[in-house]
Amino acid sequence: MTIRNLEYAVSPRSIAVIGASGRAGSVGRVVFDNIVSGGFEGEIWPLNPKHSQVAGHRCYAKVA
Repeated sequence: MTIRNLEYAVSPRSIAVIGASGRAGSVGRVVFDNIVSGGFEGEIWPLNPKHSQVAGHRCYAKVA
């Protein structure tokens, strides 16, 4: 593997949070909140088929 494309792993333009949750204290919610509060400037895609929103962001049911 070359380091040519390593920049995409360490500086992504968007992040999909699989298992993001609306339930406070859950792992998915903590990860999602940390990304948001950490100042990530790209797009954040919460993914969970059981929720329509997570912390005011539209939640998607599928990665596709």
